[in-house]
Amino acid sequence: MEVYTAATLFLSPSLRVLSLDMPHHNAQILNSLFKSLEATTPWLEHLGLWCYLDLSQEELKSSFSSFIARLQAIKSLDLRFSHVSSTTMTILSTVSKSLTKLSIMERGRSTTQPALSSTLSELNSVSFPLLHSLIAPFSPTLASIHARIAETSSLREISLFVNGGDRFADCVERSLATYNRCRGLKSLLIRYNPISLPSHDPTRDSITSFHLSHLSSPTFSTLTMLSIDGPVSYDLEDKDLQQISRWCPKLQIFSMVTGPIYSFIKPEPKVTLEGMITFARAMIDLDHLVLPINAYPMDVPPNPDSRIPSLSVWDSSYSWFDNPVQVAEILVNHFPFLNCNQESADKSREREGGDDPWVRRYQRSREGFATILEVIRKTRMGPNEPSPDPGTGHDSSHDTNSLGDENVE
Repeated sequence: MEVYTAATLFLSPSLRVLSLDMPHHNAQILNSLFKSLEATTPWLEHLGLWCYLDLSQEELKSSFSSFIARLQAIKSLDLRFSHVSSTTMTILSTVSKSLTKLSIMERGRSTTQPALSSTLSELNSVSFPLLHSLIAPFSPTLASIHARIAETSSLREISLFVNGGDRFADCVERSLATYNRCRGLKSLLIRYNPISLPSHDPTRDSITSFHLSHLSSPTFSTLTMLSIDGPVSYDLEDKDLQQISRWCPKLQIFSMVTGPIYSFIKPEPKVTLEGMITFARAMIDLDHLVLPINAYPMDVPPNPDSRIPSLSVWDSSYSWFDNPVQVAEILVNHFPFLNCNQESADKSREREGGDDPWVRRYQRSREGFATILEVIRKTRMGPNEPSPDPGTGHDSSHDTNSLGDENVE
């Protein structure tokens, strides 16, 4: 307690930014700290508070409430709590009208402790007129609370995290339906947050065109970044991708991340190499693309049109490759700014042990993607500069060609 109290003696009333990370919960320390902060930080604008906070004790609740209520100039709150009660959210409502950024997440908890999801209902009567950025958990039971935030804010950036107890695909659909009323939205991220074990078989979870249909709302036409990252496969076809390009024409980053088991436990991806190229060339501002595809090159037009797309980063490392070398040559022809990221190439060469067929499939996919990156890099560097094989240092041109001829099991 003396350490925290002594530290507050050096805080100036003019302090604008404060971040506190307290890994161990001690009510006496926190109570003393909040009282000191209330007296020394009246003009604080940005507060980060990561701690095990339990407001069941009246004295601690009183000191925390007084501290937060005093922050009339507060603009940004970054809260990571493990012990969260409805009281916490009620206290938060006292400063909601001045907030421009709110990040409120769980920091790991036991199954006996109350979930943050069950306490966010306190926000139903709160308005956020200046809120531009939101980071928060999402589940179907929280949709009404999120709807309230969407109706009373000016959100530009949204990051939503889905825990293992909810079907990820359903949450993607529900979150798009909830936030289709925000005007001027620029960035939307929906990500799996494995804070609890799944209550269902995640390998049966698949995102289809239905789950993305709300992207047709004019709200999402202003998006420059759309990222969906979860333990699912993507049951999408070329026509679905082209529809997204019409709904979200300003995308600069488009990412649909999956994992090896969720990619390969299902049938082959339906999005083809031709479909991916058509999509990326239609999106003139698209710079970064992450998308699992079925990369068979035989049907791709060899000569691109006159449009010069911006795509410079492509990661499709969980795709199915028939001939990686030919795929790379087609990509170089269609995307003049596409480059190889050496860190990505090195990572793609990493191998995982095991004899499971899905692990082998994953390894072959990663090797195929590494081959593509190496061919692109050698093309950009010129023919006289050999590409060292990561981890060995020797010229990998022979390995590259042999990888392209292998048949995936």
